[in-house]
Amino acid sequence: MNKKTISAISTITLIAALGLGLYVIISNWIASRDLPVGVCLTNSQRGLVFTAIGLAIVSFAASFFEKDKDDAEASIDTGTDSMDYRDLAGSQDSDEKENDK
Repeated sequence: MNKKTISAISTITLIAALGLGLYVIISNWIASRDLPVGVCLTNSQRGLVFTAIGLAIVSFAASFFEKDKDDAEASIDTGTDSMDYRDLAGSQDSDEKENDK
């Protein structure tokens, strides 16, 4: 599978998990308004809850395979930034020495 396919799978499963999770939460909230205290609505929608959790886990697992090794290496800071500061500090010292002469 290429990077685009894995990224699409990860995105679609995340959106599906969020949508299904929101549906379960909202439907439980609406249904709980009409029921007496102590009634557990999650038992009636247990399959939907587990499906939403499963989709979230699939999305999380697929996100590990989205980046290639080359992309990860390219995004790492090479440390040239810190060398630039040292070079800058060194050049200021040499400029001051030249001005003092």
